Amino acid sequence: MKTKKAVSEVVTTVLLILLVIGGIAIIWGFVVPLFNNLSSGQACFNAAKDISIDAEGTCFNATSNNLTLKIAKGADESVNVSKIMVIMEDKKGATITNTTTITIGLNEKSTIELNTTKKDIVRVAIAPIVKVGNKEKPCEKGPYIQVGSC
Repeated sequence: MKTKKAVSEVVTTVLLILLVIGGIAIIWGFVVPLFNNLSSGQACFNAAKDISIDAEGTCFNATSNNLTLKIAKGADESVNVSKIMVIMEDKKGATITNTTTITIGLNEKSTIELNTTKKDIVRVAIAPIVKVGNKEKPCEKGPYIQVGSC
């Protein structure tokens, strides 16, 4: 009888260890995505402060349907923007979205030329797409600015 009891205690100990490991795995599955979402949210917050539209260099040519968009980047080295989503709005409020790759250094401005099917673009906004680890995350769009004629 004593032998069977010792085996029973070993099995109970192994089962408790497996139960603890399983619990840790379940908690880990919830905690890691939470921290990933927090870091991507911080990246978007930093990008929103650091990337902007330069209103003076932004205009729309209705003859060629060409939007000239000037993007300015600040001095935040932590902002890693590889693409931006350009949201263009016409006089009727309809929007067109175009995602484009951007290469811009610290405290620099970059000009992007976009051809569109609309002839009456009046406002434009941008939404940075930031890199967090190996993934790209689109951020919310910033404020619209009025677009003048070229």
